[in-house]
Amino acid sequence: MAKVAPAENDAPAIYKSVDTPSRKDMVRKAKALGLSERLGNGKAFSRTTMQDIGELGIGIQLYFMLIKYSAIVLVIMSICAIPGAVLNYYGHGVLAANADPLKLTYLSVANQGVNPAVAATECMANGGTIDCTGETISTPLTEDPKVASYIISGCDCAASIVFWCFIGIFGYLSRRAVRQDAVENSTPAKYAVRVKGLPRDATEEEILAHFNERYDLSKPERHYPLWLGCFGRPRPPRRLTKVPGNVATVANVDHVDGSALYMGKWVAQVSIARPTGGFLRHFLSLESLTKQIAGLNDVIAAYRQNPTKYAKKLTAAELSLARLQAKMDKTTQKMKSLKKHGLKRLQECECAYVVFENTESRRRCLQDYRTSTSGWKRRWQPATLRFRQTYAIVVEAAPEPSNIIWENLETTPTSRFLRRSLTNVLTFLLLLLSCAVISLANSSQRKFNTAVIANVCDKIAAVYQGPATSWGEPGTLVWNESATCAVDSFAIEFADKKPTPFPPGILPYNDLHPPTNYTRCVEPCFNTTINSCGTLPCFTTDQQLTSTNASAKCESYAASTILTCYCTPLLAASIRTDGVINGPKKLWTDLPPCQSYITAYLTKTSLLIAAALTVIAVNVGLQGIFYAFAAFERHSSESHKAAAVVLKLFCAQWINTAVIVLIVNASLGYVPLVSSLLSGQFQDFERNWYTSVGAGLTMTMLINAVGPQVGPLVAMYFTYPLLRCLRSRSAVTQAQMNELYASPAFNIALRYPVVLNTIFVTLMYSGGLPVLLPVGAIALGLNFVLDKLTILKLCSVRTAFDEALGSLALRLLPWVLWLHLGFSAWMFGNSTILPSDLLSIRVVLDALAPSIGSVEIQEDPTAIVQAAIQANMAEASSVVRTIYQYLLKAFLKVIRLDTFPVFFLLVLLTLWMLFANVLFPVLMPLLRLTLGVLAKIVYRLLKRATVRPALGPLDDDSPFSPFSALFERHVGPVYRSDSKKGFSVDDQGRLVRCWPNDVEFDGGIRTKGSRMRTWEAFAAPVKTYAIEKNPKYKVSWTVAGGMIVVWFRWPC
Repeated sequence: MAKVAPAENDAPAIYKSVDTPSRKDMVRKAKALGLSERLGNGKAFSRTTMQDIGELGIGIQLYFMLIKYSAIVLVIMSICAIPGAVLNYYGHGVLAANADPLKLTYLSVANQGVNPAVAATECMANGGTIDCTGETISTPLTEDPKVASYIISGCDCAASIVFWCFIGIFGYLSRRAVRQDAVENSTPAKYAVRVKGLPRDATEEEILAHFNERYDLSKPERHYPLWLGCFGRPRPPRRLTKVPGNVATVANVDHVDGSALYMGKWVAQVSIARPTGGFLRHFLSLESLTKQIAGLNDVIAAYRQNPTKYAKKLTAAELSLARLQAKMDKTTQKMKSLKKHGLKRLQECECAYVVFENTESRRRCLQDYRTSTSGWKRRWQPATLRFRQTYAIVVEAAPEPSNIIWENLETTPTSRFLRRSLTNVLTFLLLLLSCAVISLANSSQRKFNTAVIANVCDKIAAVYQGPATSWGEPGTLVWNESATCAVDSFAIEFADKKPTPFPPGILPYNDLHPPTNYTRCVEPCFNTTINSCGTLPCFTTDQQLTSTNASAKCESYAASTILTCYCTPLLAASIRTDGVINGPKKLWTDLPPCQSYITAYLTKTSLLIAAALTVIAVNVGLQGIFYAFAAFERHSSESHKAAAVVLKLFCAQWINTAVIVLIVNASLGYVPLVSSLLSGQFQDFERNWYTSVGAGLTMTMLINAVGPQVGPLVAMYFTYPLLRCLRSRSAVTQAQMNELYASPAFNIALRYPVVLNTIFVTLMYSGGLPVLLPVGAIALGLNFVLDKLTILKLCSVRTAFDEALGSLALRLLPWVLWLHLGFSAWMFGNSTILPSDLLSIRVVLDALAPSIGSVEIQEDPTAIVQAAIQANMAEASSVVRTIYQYLLKAFLKVIRLDTFPVFFLLVLLTLWMLFANVLFPVLMPLLRLTLGVLAKIVYRLLKRATVRPALGPLDDDSPFSPFSALFERHVGPVYRSDSKKGFSVDDQGRLVRCWPNDVEFDGGIRTKGSRMRTWEAFAAPVKTYAIEKNPKYKVSWTVAGGMIVVWFRWPC
């Protein structure tokens, strides 16, 4: 059984207190330590550049570059969309009753044209200002509705081209940033390689000897041709590489705790990863308990320095320590595998990280082992490259130390593949479940969006008027307070007008065949139970008696619909006068008949917001689940783990935000299976789609623009300052104070999906909802500002992410443009909203005839295709006919003049993506084997007469100084250094770095003004590959190793 060690003797060294400093000094040191963990050491927000952010890792820099440039391009696209938004705003397609609370629907294409339900009194024919025929529009840009459609389409094409250019520019800037990071930012990975395939009994001394002998820079370079990937004896390279002038062997061993093994070697460090993943995972899960024990040891040591003052607290702390230690012992006693194999596992080798003293040695090493990652090539690896001349090894570039997940290194590729397959299946099922939840929320909201018949108020007036023509203007609806009605019923009637009786021969009920039992609803008090009131054409087929409109048809409405006609203008006027909140309140109090209408209005608005909040709640709930999935998959690096979380979270957020609302409200007719799933009310992007679905989508994006920023702001300016104020008085040790002022980790895996979701949803629907472009720009701008402020003032970046996440985002950007163009073409093809001429190929050829010569064409190809589809549709079955119907509908959308430019860009983008992602990767290897070989032959023939340059004794300096040497870099005397970080440029133009303050570092004291060594000056959160010095594993590794030793000392 493990023993409870005395606190003053066996407490970990990192937690021991040498003395009892004053509380003021403790707070000062804790603040200084917390500040040193954050970006720029307290540098001002405005002075922090992208280069400063790049010091945290290229992954973080690419993230901020994506936010910054995406926000800029959305601003430019918003400017491109202004003419279209202006044209939308001056339309009359959205009624006041159907507009969203913020009236943003007026900026959508749904507001184009004239809504059929517009009151007749507003039409020009009746003295109004609206041309209800739709032949003209009143806008500052044009009066032709077709020209307005072309302008809207042109604006979208311009915005799409801007985004396409952005994809190319951002790709170039990203690749340039990666190249600059490779030569400018000094990190441990620039010196290290990872070695796999070593035998289990490989030792640190053997690995050191293997690589030190082969990459001794004092010896001439030997090159392995590796023909066919494996053959060829070592020989001098054809092109000799210049040896940097500042190469040297290891002259200081502070980075390996003074081990003389590395003194004078070309290898600075060998760190062996042990197959102890299960033990590490167990102790990491117990890390909270471990830290509590270590913290109590520290507290007890502080209390014992003044036992009289802290007598009671000392006793309580010792009891708590014994209780926690007993809990730890009980947990670890169950670890039979650790007892049985623990010491053996700590001596075995899983893989190794070899850190060279000079980057030139690393370059030569990776060059020699360039084919080692291929299984069949490794089988014939030269004997001189094999470990012990027997074991074929894999050598690859090492990730940053903070990027390694040590407990997952022993997981086999097969196990990892099976785990990922399982999580992918579970992710799919979870997405289906979240779709069901959000679909239910949207369906509940959709119940209050039941469409009413067009011009229902005019048709109700016609029912009251009857077939007589002497009634005159219908007048205004009023509430007759003196009339006595049933509960929930009111006397709503036309002022000074009485319903005209039907002449003889016309029944007050419907007698059409088949019978529908429609009723003429003209009673003073409407009956709330009647939902089958009929319009005037329902009661006779004699057009002379009913309507002068030959297209008039029998329609039904609920008796309570008259409340809508009565309350809608009153509510709109009340909102204009008293505001969105006070207006409905006042109307509720003053007019009881409108209370049910106001209830329905507020319910609809509340459910609109609730549906948006449901999307956000589901997305937040999936975060923890996907993090658990990523841990289960056992990725070998934090970057790959974050990429897995980002991809799953992004897919979930995008589907829940943008796709579900489309599916729930879509209707695809009578196609089997599909019709049962897509049983919504919209077969196209109709006008009502924008006022219901589009309004909810806009509300969701507005909430998403602000919601993710609230948490960091509250934590930065309220939560953490309050906790530090409350808990600082109870801290008695420097470790407790350091933990209190420590910076939380910046979680990039939660921020990336928000950014990608914003970009995707914004561009997906921005063709018909251009207001999403400025909303998306604002959201990304806030993301950039708040995230930058977070890493400056609150959080620290503890993992140096590589470019995996940035590459993932770059691969997704063409797809968002593809979706944008596809949805824009779909939206612009609705002829009921955007009028447009059809594209005729014959007309185009006739117009180009003077330029291309005479063109004889008997029939228009456009008409031929349309006729062929219609002919096939007439002869097909019902299912195939439905498919042909949608095919014809798509064809008619494409050949519209306002849609074709967008569709043409979509085709070009598809071809570009096909070439870049499919053809180019296939053709390039073939071109290398053909044209590449010919180019090499020609190049060598031309260079054969050229004298080879001799290897100079010592040439130009490497941009990276030796690993253990004093840090310096030649930058020139005009270089502007960051003095807050300790950088300065001497008279010879050398950049050096000194310690800005006295600080405890790596178990020793660094004095202010002393020079930093290269490994100490690394721009990396973790500066060594030794797991015992990694902050994430330090406590767990120390406790696990110590516990194994204790068990073998006291096996009982």
